[in-house]
Amino acid sequence: TGHRLLVHLDATPQQALDAQQLVRRYLAHWNRRDPRAVASLFASEGQLVESLSRSPDGGPVRHQGRSNIEAWLADAFATTPWLAMQLTDIDVRSESQATASWRYMDARLAEPVEGRNLFVLAGGEIFATELQLLSSPSPRAETAP
Repeated sequence: TGHRLLVHLDATPQQALDAQQLVRRYLAHWNRRDPRAVASLFASEGQLVESLSRSPDGGPVRHQGRSNIEAWLADAFATTPWLAMQLTDIDVRSESQATASWRYMDARLAEPVEGRNLFVLAGGEIFATELQLLSSPSPRAETAP
């Protein structure tokens, strides 16, 4: 009497994702426009570097930590009516480095943009990624009402 049996339903340790799985999930969550799911793939102090925004000195912007990554993505997704990112290649150089090549399209563009993400991976999480555009975005022409 007086003894309680505690049962842990999640007693099985979760298997760390490999480089291929991390990259595929990153793009899948991006296409679902799910900022929380994308950010959850990052280490707690992970970083995302992107050149879509501009820092005060005109360089790329670094979003440090899951909450900042999630906030930037939430804003980016909220201001984009629709988007699609097509994975074209994954180059896994090692368990800690991978490159994902993709084509991106959204409602503001006249044609898809080529790009890639350079990933640094550690412990089954994204330690850092840099989003690079390989072609120049071409804005969709405005149509008169």
